Amino acid sequence: MSSIPNIEIKILGLFEKRDSSAIKLIHDAYGRALYGVIFKILGKAEDTEEVLQDVLVKIWEKSSLYDSSKGRLYTWMLNIARNTTIDKTRTKLHKQNSKTDSQDDYVHLDRSSMELKPENIGVKDLTNILKADQKEIIELAYFQGYTQQEISEKLDIPIGTVKTKVRTALLFLKDYLKNEY
Repeated sequence: MSSIPNIEIKILGLFEKRDSSAIKLIHDAYGRALYGVIFKILGKAEDTEEVLQDVLVKIWEKSSLYDSSKGRLYTWMLNIARNTTIDKTRTKLHKQNSKTDSQDDYVHLDRSSMELKPENIGVKDLTNILKADQKEIIELAYFQGYTQQEISEKLDIPIGTVKTKVRTALLFLKDYLKNEY
């Protein structure tokens, strides 16, 4: 367990004990990162706050499903945040609200106040080592919140091709990171 950050060890211990103070610890340690992922997709602070609360509850409720052999707790939580946010964007209410929002709200949005930006932690830069077609698909999926079906339609390529390119790109990045760290 020595390669696992101390904060994650502490959170995992609280999960095992079913100690709800894990939620506060997660919020304190990872709240900004989770907020950044959610905000990147939604673009609205009030919606982001609401979804962040849902994400924290979901992390707590699903804590027994976390498997350390599949990756870090931090990554698992970011995936829950991302997936929950994408689900939120698909709800009827959100779609209705977004239809009434002015495009100017998004054009003039100042995102400089966000604490976590993929480019600041090097994730977006990491996609530069991918082939151009893989990079485009990964950026649509992970930085813009597109589903594989939506990518297929947007790029006018078969869904199987999208799935293959995503898998190939992620395996390449995994191997690259394994060799780097």
